Amino acid sequence: MDDCKKELIESTASEFKNLSPDNKMFVLGYMIGVQKGKTQDEAEEKQSA
Repeated sequence: MDDCKKELIESTASEFKNLSPDNKMFVLGYMIGVQKGKTQDEAEEKQSA
């Protein structure tokens, strides 16, 4: 399983490197937004507990 994950990560990183700078920024912005959403969800869960 670890080899499969490693291959997937390497493949994804290689594809990411080939993107245009605008597309890289779009992907990174999306990932940051997802991370912020998760952080907010976790904070709300702690407050309601």
